[in-house]
Amino acid sequence: MTYIATPPALDTWTAVNALAGTWWATGTPGNSVCSQGTPCTWAQVLLNFPNAAIRNDSSAGGNLLFRLGGPVTGGGQVNVDDFAITASAVTTAWDFETGVAVNPSVAQPGSMVTIRAYGFRPQSTAKSFYYIAGTSGKRVLPCSATTTAAGAIICSVPLPSGSLAGPSGTHGILILGKDRIRYTTQIFTTP
Repeated sequence: MTYIATPPALDTWTAVNALAGTWWATGTPGNSVCSQGTPCTWAQVLLNFPNAAIRNDSSAGGNLLFRLGGPVTGGGQVNVDDFAITASAVTTAWDFETGVAVNPSVAQPGSMVTIRAYGFRPQSTAKSFYYIAGTSGKRVLPCSATTTAAGAIICSVPLPSGSLAGPSGTHGILILGKDRIRYTTQIFTTP
């Protein structure tokens, strides 16, 4: 677990780097070195446990959780958004609010991107389009998919390449659903 010592300002979005907090373990062997009473910095965690990781094992479990500590007099409410995690030098970001996101937001033609959009009717069809000439005009269809049970479309697709990539710079991404939901975002292509 991590603890951020300085509480963020109320009613304000605050960027938090969890690695700058202190960490402790609730079970052995970690709690003998980094207990809640004597938490460790991230550098100390890695020194004592060089293979520290989030377990990815369907039978033994493994979780990444967001939790507000306490006790908090009168209760508390926090929101998490624009969460990013880096593994093997690849950063993945999650935008939890209803809407659309493309990750990465800067990419070369032909490279893989993930387009996510939320708020659609579950198990309906949604399509994403890439504008060749920038933010309007001719477009190509890189993805058409059935939305999830939660009403999301998630497409990992290569960006158009060659003449379909258009010039380097800002290009529009449009996502349309059958239920008349329309989202737009942008991606910046590099040479």
